[in-house]
Formats: sequence, C-alpha cells, structure tokens
Amino acid sequence: MPSGHPSFAEPLPVDCPPEDAAPLFKGAMIRLAKQATPTAADFLSYKALGGANVGGVCPCIYSACSMFQHDNDDEQIRAMQKLPKFRRFRYAYVISVDANSGLGLEGQNKHVSVWLYSTFNPLSYVLEVKPFHG
Repeated sequence: MPSGHPSFAEPLPVDCPPEDAAPLFKGAMIRLAKQATPTAADFLSYKALGGANVGGVCPCIYSACSMFQHDNDDEQIRAMQKLPKFRRFRYAYVISVDANSGLGLEGQNKHVSVWLYSTFNPLSYVLEVKPFHG
C-alpha cells in the first residue's frame, strides 16, 4: 500500500487495505441502512458493529464499509431491491465520494469494499436518502 495516505476511520488488520485497493472515484455510492436519518454508525464495518464473521470472510473485507456504485437512474437500487439478502434494509443513502474519502476494492455486481479515511465524515456527504423497502 502506498504511503502518504491519511489514517483510516477504523483499526484495520495487518496488510489491510489490500495492495489492489485504489482511491475512490469521484461520484456517488450507495450505503444501505435501516433508518431514514443517517448516523456515524451507519458507515461502520460489520466488524466495528460487533457482527460475527459468518462464512469466514477475509478479515480485511470484513473490516470495510460495504457500498455499491450508484448510477443516475437508480438502476442499481432497483436491482438490489429484488434480492432477498437486502430485504432487512429500508433506506439507501446516496453519498458523494472522491479520492479524499478513502480506498476501495471493487467486487461483483457493483459492490465496493471501502476503507474510509479518518478525515472523511460521510454524514457531511449524504446527497439523498431514498426509500429502499417498506
């Protein structure tokens, strides 16, 4: 991992983020949530929230904030609404990000594991709260 980046918002495992993580692109991302009003806890990793690492996910990915790429026509939101694993979420926060927000690693289906910088306050960058289920 290149040196010179800000510290991260959460303590991370050794060798995390992975070397192939890159600065976030300038644009919007989606973070799924259960309540209409965003809080700092809504942008914590599953590990920081005390969730069990069910399925043996890589410790680095388990320590990331799970987000999705957002498109202007909400196609990604509509696609995720159809998936049973997302039924527990009621809202989609659309958040503005750029290279100063953190590092990300793209996965499948527009998923991005994000390691936010401690200097980035995601609550200040929520563009919109969209109903997701309910």
